[in-house]
Amino acid sequence: ALDEIRLLEVGQIDLNGSLFDCDAAEIQQRLVALPEVGGAKVKCNYPGTLEVTVSARRPFVWIACDARDIPARDLARGMLVDRGGRLFRCTRSMYDEAKRLPVIELRDGGESLEPGDVIDHPDYARGIRLYTIALEASTEALEWVDVIRQHKAWGSKLITRDRIEATFGHEDLDRQMEDFLAAVGHAR
Repeated sequence: ALDEIRLLEVGQIDLNGSLFDCDAAEIQQRLVALPEVGGAKVKCNYPGTLEVTVSARRPFVWIACDARDIPARDLARGMLVDRGGRLFRCTRSMYDEAKRLPVIELRDGGESLEPGDVIDHPDYARGIRLYTIALEASTEALEWVDVIRQHKAWGSKLITRDRIEATFGHEDLDRQMEDFLAAVGHAR
C-alpha cells in the first residue's frame, strides 16, 4: 500500500527521534485515512521498535472518465475501485496485479470522483452489475472482460480482451450473459 518513505511522511515519523515521541494511535489514524490503505495497526514495542502493519485496499476494477481526465489503467492518474465502491489511486507496488483488471468507462464526471470517495454513478452501477454477472457466469471473466461502457440509454457494451464487442440491455442480464458465452464458445 505504501513504501517506507511514504510511511515516514504520512506518519510524521522522525527516524532520529525517540520512540517515546511516536503516538501509535495518531500514526494509525493517519495511515487509515489514506484511500489506498484498507487497514493499519501501529504498536510501540519499547524500548526501540515501532511495529507497523499496513494492508492495501484490494482493487476490483478501474474506472475511466474523459470528462474528468481519468485515463484507463494509468499509474499516475488512473483510479481503482474496491469491491465496496471506494475510489483510490493505484500504487506502484499494486500496478502489475491491477493492470489486468477491467475498466468501467464513465460518460461524465458525475458527483465526485476523488480518492477516498465511494463512487455513486449510474454508469458505474450498470457496469459493475454487468461485470458481476460475468464473474458469476464464468470463473475466467477476469481474464476476458476488458472494458464496459454505457452504450445507449437502454444498454451497456462489453468489450473482451480479444476485441469481441457485445451490447447488453439493462434487464435480464443472466440470460444475456449465458447467450453471449454460448455464442462465443460456438464461434471458437
